[in-house]
Parts: sequence; structure tokens; C-alpha cells
Amino acid sequence: LWSSARSAHLGTAAALVVLALSLPGRRRWAALAGMAAVGAAALATPSVQQRFLSLLQPGAEETRRNLWLSSIHAIADRPWLGYGQGNFQRMMETHRVEGYYDTLAHSHNDFLMHGVNAGLLGLAAALLLLGVTTVLLWRGRKGLGRRAWIPVAAVACQVGISVSGLFQVYQTDNEVEMVLYFLLGAAFAVIAPDRATTGHH
Repeated sequence: LWSSARSAHLGTAAALVVLALSLPGRRRWAALAGMAAVGAAALATPSVQQRFLSLLQPGAEETRRNLWLSSIHAIADRPWLGYGQGNFQRMMETHRVEGYYDTLAHSHNDFLMHGVNAGLLGLAAALLLLGVTTVLLWRGRKGLGRRAWIPVAAVACQVGISVSGLFQVYQTDNEVEMVLYFLLGAAFAVIAPDRATTGHH
């Protein structure tokens, strides 16, 4: 929340929406209304407002645009298996579009990075993992009683990271990825004993 990264702000908002939607009845609408009020107050803050308004300036986010275009060209060149993990610099030697860059480290987008690393097959596998994990955790919250917040919080983390990952690399960043999958694994550990005792597999 205190980060200057707009991707982190958007991811936090998405995670909070998940938490609000997990609440029953009127509490859900009260939480959403409260979030809207906090969001409006945040956007009225000069520092936050300036960060988002900077997107409208000529030439803003040129690095991201150029990295996205370079990544799309690379995926089109090797659509099935990509360039392999750790070969982003090598890919950029061939597919770098002309323009300004303040970094050449990654695609600045998790999903494009999956495509560059492992092609469309790897991207499809990543999306399938994301989707199945989210659905199983959301369904798994039922019947957990007071522990239901654990899989809900894990879904909020997954959604928040995925939304943030549209503008940054998080799930393809080892440090962030390890923390994310530890949290998801902890949530599945809570669900698994409950499923075992009820006969669901």
C-alpha cells in the first residue's frame, strides 16, 4: 500500500475486492463501499495522483511499451517453446524494438515473460495452474468454519499478484514466487485434511 509502484496499488485493490466478495450479504457491500471511499481518498493524495497522472505525459512508460512489443515479437518468432529460462537478454539481442529503455531485465509483464521463457505452451500451463489453484482454494473455503479466511487470503494473494503482474514481473521473480507458492501451499495444507475426512479427492 505504501509502495510507489502503481502495479502494487492495483494488485492491492484487486486483492481487497476478493476479500470483500468473500463476506456475506450487507458486510460485502459495506466493505466494497469502504474500499471505494479509501480508493478515492488515495487518488486525491497528491503523490499518488501524480504517479497515475504521469501516465498521460508524452513518452510515459516507453520502456514498458518497448519491452512488451519486443516480447510479443519474440513469442511470435518462437511460439511453442520460447527462448528458455534465463535467456531474456539473448532474446532482446534479436527482437529489441527501437526506443528508450531504463531496464532490459524482463518483459515487465508476467504473462509475456511466461511466453518468452516457455512459449505459448508454457503460458497456457501457467494460466491453467493459476486458474485451477484459484478455483480449488475458493471452493475449499466452504466448511472450514473460522479457518475459511486462510484459503480466501491465499486467493486474494494470487489475484493481487496476477493483476500486478500485468505491469511488472512477480510470478516470474524467484523471491516473490517462492513466497506466493509457500502461502498457496499453506492454504492447501489447511484444505487437504478437511477433504480427506469428508471423502473428497
